[in-house]
Amino acid sequence: MALLSALRHPEAPLTYPHIFHGVNPDHVVVVSGEEDNAFHPGVAVAPRWSLAEEGFVGKGEVVAYSADLQPGSYVFALSPDPSAPGGDGDLRVRAGAMLTPDQTYKCRSYLGNTNERCKLTVTAPQKVYLTVTGDAALTQSHFLLRGFTPL
Repeated sequence: MALLSALRHPEAPLTYPHIFHGVNPDHVVVVSGEEDNAFHPGVAVAPRWSLAEEGFVGKGEVVAYSADLQPGSYVFALSPDPSAPGGDGDLRVRAGAMLTPDQTYKCRSYLGNTNERCKLTVTAPQKVYLTVTGDAALTQSHFLLRGFTPL
């Protein structure tokens, strides 16, 4: 109970001798570990990156986004806006250089709708470029664009 009592006050950590000072001398206290270990409440969690954009594009129109990303894995997802389904928005993603029509993309769209997903691994800090391009004639493609670091 002395140990549990001491852990209730992380703002004022105690040493083992202080924690077990009031323990009955007839009891045996065994502590293993290094004396320089310190209790730090909570767990440090790396910040997660996220992107949330929405908009619409018509045939041939392009909406562009960019983000500076640190090394790691990322997911980009394009979906139709539930309030205005339909259309054909195409997601394209490229790391390190701006998107142009004549270049190869990491994630190039080949689907005939606005449901697309792309996984990208960045090995060094760099800018990532994303575009949503309208591909359906006579239709406004309303979209939701999300980007995040997976768990």
